[in-house]
Amino acid sequence: MKDPTGAGDAFAAGLLTAWLAGADPAAALESGAALGAAAVQRLGARPD
Repeated sequence: MKDPTGAGDAFAAGLLTAWLAGADPAAALESGAALGAAAVQRLGARPD
């Protein structure tokens, strides 16, 4: 079972980091989606 804990925070971190680095909106969204997807691959809010 996957765990959505932290997915929203990870999405926001990826989006904002990319956006503030100068990425266009689509690239910033892709970055946020990638980090959000990575976050739900682990159980719990913090990796080991």
